[in-house]
Amino acid sequence: MCLPLTSVLIIMRSSHFSKWQIGGWMTRQLNMTHRVINMRYNLACKGSLMMNTLNFYRQYGPNSDPGEYGWMLDGLPDSLPALCELVKRQLIHPSQRQEYRGALPPGGQNEDARFTAVSQMLAALHKRNRAGLVMARPSRQRLIVSCRYHALLLAAILKHRGVPARLRVGFAEYVSARKGKYVDHWICEVWQEAEGCWLLVDPDTKMVDIPRSDFKLAGDVWLSARQGFTYPSLYGVGRWWGWEPIRQNLIHDFEACLNMEPTYGDGPPLFQVKKGDLTQAQVQLLDQMAHLLQDPDAHLELLVTLRRENELLQREPIYQAATAVTTPLHPSQPLTAETNLGPITLERARPEDAKALALVSWKAFDDDVNYGAPQKGGPPGYRSDKWQAKMMQAGDYYKVVVGDGRIIGGAIVFPQSGGVVVLGRIFIHPEVQRQGVGAAIMYLLETLYPATTRWRLDTPTWNKRNHAFYQKMGYQIVGPAGADGLLFEKEENR
Repeated sequence: MCLPLTSVLIIMRSSHFSKWQIGGWMTRQLNMTHRVINMRYNLACKGSLMMNTLNFYRQYGPNSDPGEYGWMLDGLPDSLPALCELVKRQLIHPSQRQEYRGALPPGGQNEDARFTAVSQMLAALHKRNRAGLVMARPSRQRLIVSCRYHALLLAAILKHRGVPARLRVGFAEYVSARKGKYVDHWICEVWQEAEGCWLLVDPDTKMVDIPRSDFKLAGDVWLSARQGFTYPSLYGVGRWWGWEPIRQNLIHDFEACLNMEPTYGDGPPLFQVKKGDLTQAQVQLLDQMAHLLQDPDAHLELLVTLRRENELLQREPIYQAATAVTTPLHPSQPLTAETNLGPITLERARPEDAKALALVSWKAFDDDVNYGAPQKGGPPGYRSDKWQAKMMQAGDYYKVVVGDGRIIGGAIVFPQSGGVVVLGRIFIHPEVQRQGVGAAIMYLLETLYPATTRWRLDTPTWNKRNHAFYQKMGYQIVGPAGADGLLFEKEENR
């Protein structure tokens, strides 16, 4: 007996089952739902409907559009292996930084937070090497970004030449350090006109035509785990394993198949619901989503309808163009970087931090007497906790924290109009200087303000140490600043 899809869902809603794994009766109903969908749409990939589907994936999504940098995608290699090699010559996965130690881009940190769209990536690549996307790009001129960005760049190249392509989200054992564990991974699915099929392509590992058994799509994993055929604990990344990464990757793959090109941390309201707060109806919505993703070509119209009819799946995709306004990308989200001291975190300062920041500032500026300052002292308010608190209201004040929670430095930023950001003050405790902390702070600040076109700061004429540091970070002296200072600027050609 074949029940209409709505009848099956009504039965599912009226029954009481475990929120996650399900019994035999529900397994049969899920399978029946899948069969009903297939029966209704088993001819959908024929003729004009399939052509419309392929045309849909030929179009740029919100983040694959190269914008004014489209010319960089012209004249590139034709074959998928060559394109994967080219993509890999532009990008370094953060997990590979040790392999490039001593030859990394300035800062040497994960740059995922700096980019959302391909236009931003191309702008940065062009700035680091005017020759464009070239095989001979030195490692110092590459971007340090993870798998999502590799797949997005390949998708943009293919869409630019009219080849249907889409991101796919799931899990792969071949990128895992532990056998039998499947790591969160994003790849590209590419249409092959001659063969009339889709290929799984992973530009991050330069693998073409990956067997379907080797890359487990998130929808397949969800359904398998729900029916008790696999252990959720086998899927995840880092310290994050189980149902949560499976659910979030399922939603990511849903949006990827709608050509929305999501980023790691964003998603619709259903993505934001905490695991313990999911209702039975929400879990069943995820079931329906996973079944439709078994064949996104045949079910594209149903996927679009599912999103349109469910507020939990609706949102505007995050898009940061290369010409976005100058505001923090993640104003309240801490960012971390590695230094010789160990990991440091840059996060917004709070009024209760004022006293500790004043003490660190006092020690840092008084220490300048050892580097050319005529006497101990510093800029206005450098010893005052009240002044620190006041600056938290006047600008964007960040504290620098080490692993044990100690504040070891601070930075005050004043965004201006026209893409200008003024670095009003930066200071580091003398005991942790010369450990790469300053360079890491500068890098993280640039990460927080990706649309900046010009950075500006000033420093005393006598502070030769600062002059050398800022010039090393890409700043140039552009003129005097007051009676005894120099004005430095750094252009970001985005």
